[in-house]
Amino acid sequence: MLSVSQCRKIVGPSCNLSDSDLELLRDQLNGLADISNAIYRQKGFMPVSASTKTEKLTNAESERAAIMEFDAGLPRSEAEAQAFHHSRKRE
Repeated sequence: MLSVSQCRKIVGPSCNLSDSDLELLRDQLNGLADISNAIYRQKGFMPVSASTKTEKLTNAESERAAIMEFDAGLPRSEAEAQAFHHSRKRE
């Protein structure tokens, strides 16, 4: 979880929230993200990690996973799972 000082860097100097308000906002956003991820997984949008599935990732899926891992900071296994699902659901 991000510290209050890390949150301050993200929101920038124009943020007028107190430390306690910023901490509350951070905690609420983390809770919302947890709920969103749970629903996403529950609906089957996120398969088990790519390392446990029988099919290999295509080059395009592997590249998409690398981008999600780097840009979004996702763990590699989750990035691969999302790339796999995104590609296969369009087929």
